[in-house]
Amino acid sequence: MSALRPLRCPECGGGAPLVEAPETACAYCGATVPIPADYVEAARLRGQERVARQQAEPLWRALADGAPAWVPLAALGAVALAPPAGALAVNLLSEWSSQADVMAFVALPLLLPGAGVFFWASAVNATTLGFRAALGARAPKEEGQPPGCRSCGAPLEVEPGALFATCLYCETDSLLESMPLDRLAEGLRQTLSSLQDAVRALRRRRRLLAFGTFGFTLLIGTVSALLAYAVKATV
Repeated sequence: MSALRPLRCPECGGGAPLVEAPETACAYCGATVPIPADYVEAARLRGQERVARQQAEPLWRALADGAPAWVPLAALGAVALAPPAGALAVNLLSEWSSQADVMAFVALPLLLPGAGVFFWASAVNATTLGFRAALGARAPKEEGQPPGCRSCGAPLEVEPGALFATCLYCETDSLLESMPLDRLAEGLRQTLSSLQDAVRALRRRRRLLAFGTFGFTLLIGTVSALLAYAVKATV
């Protein structure tokens, strides 16, 4: 279905929300704005697509929360505390005489879990922030007015408790939970027209981050093992 040209208030020129009715009230001055019959029919047909959006909202909630705030803090704590704690435990409970062995085989490997988790959490949070900025609805011009479609700027009809709103003019889904602070994700915003697109893209990005983190940790572990072997060979 092709995009519709947003209706304008005959009094103030502001955008008018599209509804399944012969007329609507201007979101800015309250004047009556007539709605052509073909627009009413388009609103009815596009309103049926809300079911698909509502089905995708739980998937978005599950993917877009990001890592909990305590995860990177705990990871940094593990990076700072695990190596010395492990080295101390080995020195107290074993008969290893070489501190080079303790560093190579105990302290250095204990850096990897915390570093890997911190890298993963930071990457996930940065990705989530970018998606939220890309999908965010335009902030209302004045308090009490509806948010605008992130694509065409038309006023959105917001359902109570909804996480997203679908623009009945251009069929773009906009995130209502929070307005973006900037538009740094402009390129991404242009490619994600629907919530289903966003869910698929965010799920793909998180899988890539997981594989990347695993590969990074494996690489560091391999390098650490080679260094440990070299140190042991020279002792």
